Amino acid sequence: MSGELPEGFSNLDDLWDGPPSQPISGDSDNLADEDTSQSPETDDDSRLYLPGWEDGWTVKLKTTWEREYCFAKNPGEEFYHLLMAGELYVQYDDEKFCLECARRRGVLSKNRLHWRRGG
Repeated sequence: MSGELPEGFSNLDDLWDGPPSQPISGDSDNLADEDTSQSPETDDDSRLYLPGWEDGWTVKLKTTWEREYCFAKNPGEEFYHLLMAGELYVQYDDEKFCLECARRRGVLSKNRLHWRRGG
């Protein structure tokens, strides 16, 4: 990345010198805690796929603190929820969906064989 970082951001290049040695926080849901020794065939595979990428769906990273909302509501809620700075989301035209809402609507898939056609 060239140029200066936006105000409030710091250069974290030194964090990428090798694999993480410990979780970033004490949070047990942290991705750094996951066991990566399992084969990709297991049910614990947490990768997500975007089958509609050829149709114009894109994956984005929210890099501002500007208020932007997910285009869908969570079940049982009567309001649209915020997309947070640092959050990954998917977008089609002006519609933005958090990953959970996109997964619920079928935009994202955990099926890595989604592209197979025929037999």
